[in-house]
Amino acid sequence: MGSKTQHPVTGNGNRTRELQVSEVLTHPMAASEKGPSRNRWRYRFLRVTKYPSPDRPDSGRLLVENIVTGKRTDHYAILFNVRFQ
Repeated sequence: MGSKTQHPVTGNGNRTRELQVSEVLTHPMAASEKGPSRNRWRYRFLRVTKYPSPDRPDSGRLLVENIVTGKRTDHYAILFNVRFQ
């Protein structure tokens, strides 16, 4: 049995691309904000903290850093429309 390494990808359909370190991700709550206050919902991707399990494909987690505050937090990957392939 070979184990396949999973990589975080973003996009949909056949236009997916691998997520790179320091790439900016936007939280879904940014859609409710207007103007410069939207920046507080932008995060910089740092690394994968937990890969999804086979029985829970939505359980992958990412370590991200808020662009405005610099605070590092752990979020579910599905929140940022990131999945693993």
